[in-house]
Amino acid sequence: MSVGKAVDIKQFGDVPKNISIYNYVPQVQLLADVDIFITHGGLNSTQEGLLAGIPLIVIPQSYDQFDNAKRVVQLEAGISLDKNKIEVDVLKKAVNDIVSNFGKYKNGVAKIVKSLKDSADNRKNIYKKLFV
Repeated sequence: MSVGKAVDIKQFGDVPKNISIYNYVPQVQLLADVDIFITHGGLNSTQEGLLAGIPLIVIPQSYDQFDNAKRVVQLEAGISLDKNKIEVDVLKKAVNDIVSNFGKYKNGVAKIVKSLKDSADNRKNIYKKLFV
C-alpha cells in the first residue's frame, strides 16, 4: 500500500505480514504484476490502471474521484466503495466479486481502453488533416 510521502507509516502499528506499507511505490511498474487495483480514483491512477488492463476497486476521497468511480462502475470496469464504510468484509466482498466475475470486468476495462485508443487515433488524424 502506498500512503503518500506526508504520512508517517509508524502510525499503522503492526500490520499483517502479507501487507507492505510504503510512502511511495512505482505504480505503473507494479500494475504490470497485479490483477486488481485498489485506488482512490484520481484521474492519473484510474487511467494507469485501466490502460494496464486491470479492473479497479475505487474508494473515492474527494473531487473528481467520485465521478471517476461512477464511470468505472457504469462501464463495468470495477467497483466503487464508500470510504466511510470500509471494513475487512466489505473489501473482501469487492475483491471476491471481481475475481468471480473477472471476465465481465476485464471486458469493461477492454472497452474503455479501446475507446481511449480510438480517441487518440482520431486526434492524430484530425491533427494530420489540419496541419500536414
